[in-house]
Amino acid sequence: MSDPVDTYTEVTRRSWGDKIAGSLIGLVLGPLLVIGACIALFWNEGRAVQTARSLTEGASVVVDVAASPVSLANQGLLVHVTGEMKASTKLSDPDFGLTADAIRLIRDVAMYQWKEDSKSETRKNAGGSEETVTTYTYKREWSGRPIDSSKFKEPGLHENPPMTIRDRDVISRDATLGAFRLGEAAIRRFNTDTRLEVEPSIAGAVQEKLNRPADIQVGQIYLSDDPGSPRIGDYRVGYRIVPVGIGSVVARQTGTELTGYPTKAGDVILLAHTGSQSAADMFKAAQDENRVLTWILRAVFTMLVFIGFVFSTRILVALADVLPFVGNLMQATTFAAALALTAIIAPLTIAIAWLFYRPLISLGVAAGGAALAYGVLRLIAARKAMAPAGAPGPGPVRQ
Repeated sequence: MSDPVDTYTEVTRRSWGDKIAGSLIGLVLGPLLVIGACIALFWNEGRAVQTARSLTEGASVVVDVAASPVSLANQGLLVHVTGEMKASTKLSDPDFGLTADAIRLIRDVAMYQWKEDSKSETRKNAGGSEETVTTYTYKREWSGRPIDSSKFKEPGLHENPPMTIRDRDVISRDATLGAFRLGEAAIRRFNTDTRLEVEPSIAGAVQEKLNRPADIQVGQIYLSDDPGSPRIGDYRVGYRIVPVGIGSVVARQTGTELTGYPTKAGDVILLAHTGSQSAADMFKAAQDENRVLTWILRAVFTMLVFIGFVFSTRILVALADVLPFVGNLMQATTFAAALALTAIIAPLTIAIAWLFYRPLISLGVAAGGAALAYGVLRLIAARKAMAPAGAPGPGPVRQ
């Protein structure tokens, strides 16, 4: 059953002069945003190349070693180790009296809170002014971060209490993988998607410890009178772990500790995965993650280039808004222009970055493109040459 939703509507008016003044700020910030986003696009290509080269370098020198005993002959080398992960003591969360057989214990806390969303519709008036109708929607939901209700448009009826219980991250100080010691940096590289199911039997102890109602539902702790119908200020607490058991690490052997391996390409390699995984698979997964991150950042920075161009042209829209239909036409035109400029500038920036960071590949791609274009032109010329020179056209049409 969904909670009822509260709404609040506000109408604001802005004069033509205010719009002009606001658009002048965009005239300054827009170009700066375009320049900054292009620099970020260039940087991202360099980051991607450096990471790819570092991983390729690591894959070519990594050595498979036994988890026990530790061989000093591998000192300083990049090693791949698979073995049993252990900790001499269980990890605990004293706030809730919970313990776990793990080398990392993460507490995820969410509080039931009010959240404000807004939606605006703007109508242009003759003379350049505009009227904006903003509808603020208030709904209750679980949130893992505190939502400051004092900043709401209508805070009086939608007040969130302070979030006094927060997330917590506990890492083992004596974790080992076979005979190797796992430091904090290595432990943080393991995937943390294993949920710890909280036992219902601890509900009474939690209630007594915190002096508030507690219940266990679907492996999580609910500090609530009724988890099915929570109230503002109720808490939901869940846990994730890096469990003891089999784990695989690619790292530098530093004495008996597994640490980051600095590559000649510039990155530091430290890979970890729960379960048994070969070095080849771990490097492949890291290369795949690098490619995905590269495309995500390309998309983000390209969008920022577009936003920068939109900001830069807002002054033209504001000036044209004296006549609303002219302003709408100018808005569509500047939007298309921003899109076209982005389609030119962003790929050009990436191409220049490739030429800088990957000159051989760039020249190869350019040569391949030139050869393809030359071949297409030769094919067109050959077909024209094969066509009959004086082929008669269609005769006159008799009526």
